[in-house]
Amino acid sequence: MSCGLKYKIIIKIIVKIIFIHELSKCGECKVNNTIMLELGALPNMNEMLPNEEPPNLADYDEPIVTKKTTLENFPNPFMNPIECNRINVEESYICDPDKILKTSEADRIDELLSLERLSSTHHCEGYGEVPYKIGVAIINSIAKEDVNTLADELLERWKLSHERCDDGILLLFTKQEPDVLIKYDKVGVEPYLSAKVISTIYPMCQALLQDEKLAIAIEKCILSI
Repeated sequence: MSCGLKYKIIIKIIVKIIFIHELSKCGECKVNNTIMLELGALPNMNEMLPNEEPPNLADYDEPIVTKKTTLENFPNPFMNPIECNRINVEESYICDPDKILKTSEADRIDELLSLERLSSTHHCEGYGEVPYKIGVAIINSIAKEDVNTLADELLERWKLSHERCDDGILLLFTKQEPDVLIKYDKVGVEPYLSAKVISTIYPMCQALLQDEKLAIAIEKCILSI
């Protein structure tokens, strides 16, 4: 029997004994007034249970409910990397709020994204030569009808594009029903990415998500862009 349950049983017994004792003093009269018990009248629990430890209140806590990631609360890695499961990093282009990736896996993906930025420079009016910035969002699950909206929102919120160039790229991965959506602005990203290129990347990424670990699939998808 747990310590907490023992305490509950003993307290119930004590209350009943005191109630019966007070009731007996009234004889046959009706008890109309509430019986008030002074704390000093209660027995010392340490004397009754000398070898027992007091119950741990944590044992009675409700189970922790993890907040479901949605379109509305999906964080931004540039503003809140901790919420994106990217702790102690100077900069990250990955957001994994559901903590799906290991730290080492996310670190490697960030390295690949950094290399991609270094090797994909293009001219942007007012900025000169700039890289294409690719962001990676990972979510455990989301309704299919919300996937496209989420990708659009994140591409805008994360400000992956240089102003006036519309050259940002976002990869959104879902885990439970393995899928990927590549979101970009055709005007700013073509010819780096085109409908023809994307049409060959999608089937390959879909196959990788079915056959490989998620982290490996993400790496290979990035390398294919």
